[in-house]
Amino acid sequence: MIGLIIKDVLNLNSNKRIFISLLIMFIFLGFFDQQGASLLSIYLPILCLMLAISTFSYDEYSKWDRYVLALPLDRKSIVVARYLFSMSLLVLSYILIIVLKLTRILLNKSNIDLYTILFEPLITIFIIVIFLAIILPIIYKFGAEKGRMIMILVSVIIGSGGFIVNSLIDDPNKIIDITSGSMLFLQTYGFYILAIVSVIFFFVSYRLSLMFYAHKEL
Repeated sequence: MIGLIIKDVLNLNSNKRIFISLLIMFIFLGFFDQQGASLLSIYLPILCLMLAISTFSYDEYSKWDRYVLALPLDRKSIVVARYLFSMSLLVLSYILIIVLKLTRILLNKSNIDLYTILFEPLITIFIIVIFLAIILPIIYKFGAEKGRMIMILVSVIIGSGGFIVNSLIDDPNKIIDITSGSMLFLQTYGFYILAIVSVIFFFVSYRLSLMFYAHKEL
């Protein structure tokens, strides 16, 4: 299984210059721009999401699945390795964000805010985990290219749905009341709800991916 994870790391080597350039840019923004410091918690997990998804394209292009199933490996191990690799990327991004934030605080001699350092990045990572949990089963079911198109379509539908709902509420006071109530609830329980939802999505996603890959004809 470790070999499968190493394979994914080596797959990313072909585009390492692009990813390293993006990483340097994010780090630069995080150090020298106040707004960039907050956006750093968003950019790095999204970059890791892109890396995790890109490995499927490499496998699909090289017909990797046909080769690996000829080895003494079962399909469950292959799926587990991909999920471990994806989560390892997110864990690494979280650690890097903490290190960069602490370094910036020490260099600027600012006060240490544990919420900003520890919990703010987790919010983004939980959201990325949910998104990853949705897209991985889709890719296992339909393939990398079709899965990507389906996710774009779903994103457009969700965005359009939000716009339609917003347009149906013609009374600004209703919007203010709904927003205020929602924000108060989310500020109190949002972090914990997001954490629980991401864990549930992750395990349901794993079971679905395992089921789809087990019945996939190669």
